[in-house]
Amino acid sequence: MAARIAVKQNNRRMEDNGQALQQQVRRAGFTGLSSKIEEGMKQGQQQFSVPVFRYVNEKERLDYQLFFIKDHFGQYRFDGYKANPYNQSKPGEKRQQYFGMEKGGRVNMAEAYNLLSGRFIKREDKWMQL
Repeated sequence: MAARIAVKQNNRRMEDNGQALQQQVRRAGFTGLSSKIEEGMKQGQQQFSVPVFRYVNEKERLDYQLFFIKDHFGQYRFDGYKANPYNQSKPGEKRQQYFGMEKGGRVNMAEAYNLLSGRFIKREDKWMQL
């Protein structure tokens, strides 16, 4: 009986953790990843990543790698993502940047695209550029 209760509690914690991760990922601009995140969590590894590809237009694509890390309580957190733009018009051009999700450093996927395109973004009354 006690084992069954522990399993239910663990399943509930995992479900709550998955919902929290979904919210964090959505705030960063990524949608439709619930099954991939769930799959990574079920494997139970210390960390996992989820690849995401978004087309900006016919010749431009952004490749993202989202990173998730398990803390010492067994809960996963969205650590950040690596963004790597690809442009068919400039195939030799290589740029990539890691965007962490620590407090105050959250850059969403649209802002990442602008930064990697050499544009400025405005954050909390300050302009930023890579």
